Amino acid sequence: MKKFRLSNIAAAAVVTASVMAPVNSWAVAAYVTNMWQATTAISSAASSIVGSQSATASAELAAKTAQTTALVTAIGQAASALDAQIKNSINAQAANTDAAFKMAWAQKEENDKTAFKMNNYAKLVGAPCEVVTSVAAAKVSAAGRKVSAGAAIAGGNSVQRDLTSLSPQADLERRLKEHKNVYCDPSTSQNCGGGASPKLRNADVKAESLFMGAGAAIGGEVATFDAEQVKAANDYIDNLIKPIKEPALDAETENTPAGRAYVAMKNADAARSSLARMPLQMLVAKKDPANTPKGLSAALKAIWKTDPGVTIPAGEISFQQMMDIEAEKRYGNKDWYKSMSDASDVQLLKEMAYMQAQEIYQRHQQIKQMDQLLGIVATMYHEQSEATNGPKLAAQRDAAIKSRR
Repeated sequence: MKKFRLSNIAAAAVVTASVMAPVNSWAVAAYVTNMWQATTAISSAASSIVGSQSATASAELAAKTAQTTALVTAIGQAASALDAQIKNSINAQAANTDAAFKMAWAQKEENDKTAFKMNNYAKLVGAPCEVVTSVAAAKVSAAGRKVSAGAAIAGGNSVQRDLTSLSPQADLERRLKEHKNVYCDPSTSQNCGGGASPKLRNADVKAESLFMGAGAAIGGEVATFDAEQVKAANDYIDNLIKPIKEPALDAETENTPAGRAYVAMKNADAARSSLARMPLQMLVAKKDPANTPKGLSAALKAIWKTDPGVTIPAGEISFQQMMDIEAEKRYGNKDWYKSMSDASDVQLLKEMAYMQAQEIYQRHQQIKQMDQLLGIVATMYHEQSEATNGPKLAAQRDAAIKSRR
């Protein structure tokens, strides 16, 4: 800008000097020439000044632009760095919040589980219900084995009577005496005296004594027999299968060839009778509380108290009643269905596991019963085969003997 001002002053001085020169032709010519030169110089100076000013302005503008661009770039980079920092901070805070929430939720679930156990698990001798259940299940299995032993004892007693009978008449007298003293019904016999209690009248000849319990027509079916019902069921079996035994022989007669043959045939007959009785004696043994291991009834009752809608029976519980309650406390029990609808996944899985374990055990019991039935069917087939082929074989044997004479 300073150069521009000095150039203006110089041009003005030239113009002033020219004006002040003397007026003549030569002077005029020189004046015109000087004016043209001065004008040209002024124009050149002005152009030079404008060009210089434009270059300077352009340089300054470029410098300002570069500076602004650098500043904007720096601001953008700083903003990006700040934005990344803010995002990282927000993400870190979100992760911490999420982790804290998950920890709190996990603690809540654990507290809920603990509360559930405290509120719903029965305790017996300081053991949680699940431990008691496993112990009780082991005892139930032991009860099943004891039932088999009880049936075996009853079967052994029956065989003993088969093999030691004195005479058919003695057997008849024994059965009649038992009926008159214990089971006589005044409406069907004139020799009953006072007669038996309504529950036991004719119980030794009624099938209900075996399957439902003596007196079922009065008090309904029971799964646990009392002592009188157990005896009535066993007496019914004795009346049903081989009530009149084959008499035993004295020692001298038994030692003869014919006596030995008779004893062998008698033993075969007792074997068939024993097979026929065994399934029926198993039914009685399952309903006899005498076959329940000591302490099992109390343990099961403590568990059933925690099950909704279960009626706890009084007294000792038979093996059959254990199975009945385990089935009936689920099927047909509206409280059980409601408890299952409110149960957690873990509770449902445990309940399914218990039910499947019980189902496996019951199927195992069914297989054992099928084994007995197969034995009976095989024996029946043998009897039919013997009835068909026995006479034919005997006739052929006689013909073979005669052909040698």
